[in-house]
Amino acid sequence: FFSSNLFSLIIDMADTLEGTWELDYKRSDSPDAVLSAQGVGWATRKVVCNLAITETLKFGDDAVQMIKLTKAQNSDEQLKHGVTKGVDDAFLGKVTQLIEVGEGNKTLTITMDGEEKETHTVTARSLIEDNKTMKLQVDFTDKKKGKTTSCTRYFTRQ
Repeated sequence: FFSSNLFSLIIDMADTLEGTWELDYKRSDSPDAVLSAQGVGWATRKVVCNLAITETLKFGDDAVQMIKLTKAQNSDEQLKHGVTKGVDDAFLGKVTQLIEVGEGNKTLTITMDGEEKETHTVTARSLIEDNKTMKLQVDFTDKKKGKTTSCTRYFTRQ
């Protein structure tokens, strides 16, 4: 049987992005157009677009642990809230990254600005539908062309 503290913790986690999420292909847009706008080649785009993705998010006082599992590559990152840092992104090159957590861990926004390629990317995660679905909105802007390309992906809580 659950103690009241453990039961309260489980309820609190269900009201946040904390937990494990699996990509829902049927509801999600393909990221192909965004990847193409980023200059990613056709073969790589086809692999990325068909990957099964599982994300686990764990929130601490000043950081988020993001674990991504795919058949191609796994990652485990510690993302500090409100801290701007330089990152070498596989698709975007050198970018400045900012992590923002809001609404009691119900939103997670990652902003990346690339000076070298003059790009601006925002990935925003938020809870929807009674906290059982995470919406991932990706907006990529090519500043040289003045064009924004977007896709929306949905993940189901596991």
